Amino acid sequence: MNKRIGRGIVPLAVFCIFFLGSMARGEAQSEASLHLVRGMERASVGAFDEARKEFEASLKEDPSNATLLSSLKVLDDLDRRRIGSTYATLLFKGLNYLRQGMLEHAIEEFRKAIIMEPSYPRTYNLLGIVHSLAGDALQARADFQKALDLDPNLSEASYNLASLYYGAGDYQNAAAYFEMAVKNGAPGADTYMNLGASYSFLKKYPESINAYLKATKLAPQDPKVFYSLGMVYYMTEEYSKSRSCLVEARDLFEKRGDNKTVEEINVFLDKLSDTQKNLKASEMQDQ
Repeated sequence: MNKRIGRGIVPLAVFCIFFLGSMARGEAQSEASLHLVRGMERASVGAFDEARKEFEASLKEDPSNATLLSSLKVLDDLDRRRIGSTYATLLFKGLNYLRQGMLEHAIEEFRKAIIMEPSYPRTYNLLGIVHSLAGDALQARADFQKALDLDPNLSEASYNLASLYYGAGDYQNAAAYFEMAVKNGAPGADTYMNLGASYSFLKKYPESINAYLKATKLAPQDPKVFYSLGMVYYMTEEYSKSRSCLVEARDLFEKRGDNKTVEEINVFLDKLSDTQKNLKASEMQDQ
């Protein structure tokens, strides 16, 4: 097999800290995200009923938004009296500071909350996000691990810890914690995409393919999923499946107007055709 044409092309990973969603990526705000921001602002001043209405309005348009789901979980914990109103207000104040990039102020609010109630796991997860954004990966890892120590089923923390390991090139631990996140119900295709990428780097291609196939069902219009799956099929010499996925990825990228990526995929497809022809010629000579 000619490995050279795949050199430098690896499955794409969606490496982002769980919870912040589009706000952390600086995307244009949709109507759903505007409801979310308004909800966070109302919650930060203790207007929790108004905040929930905003969150529920956002939920109708963006039911898998990680920020939204986590915010609603905080309000659910408030309703169950797992945390008090003052505590919840501190959390949403910290989130608003975090949303504005005021990391030191966010840390201050989250630390106030921890002093008030040191056994609430979501606060450590939020603190880990801030430390990660501030570039302190070691402290962030400790924060996420503390959250998991308090609640082993907290999918946000397992996803975030996996992301840190992935970013550090520790794909073994990344895969383990992404698996944990899947088991604990982390929403969206991103978890499966990152899991697939982790297994690919570990050369565990069947596991990688399985993860990417699940991602295609959750995100059938995302070209990155099909591109990544196509590349893993290529590494396992399943050339027909590789071509099918790459063509699907190319067409989806074309619909998005990403002509540069379309051109790159076309170049790869041409080389893949040469590989298939050479392989067929070699098989005929062996007969």
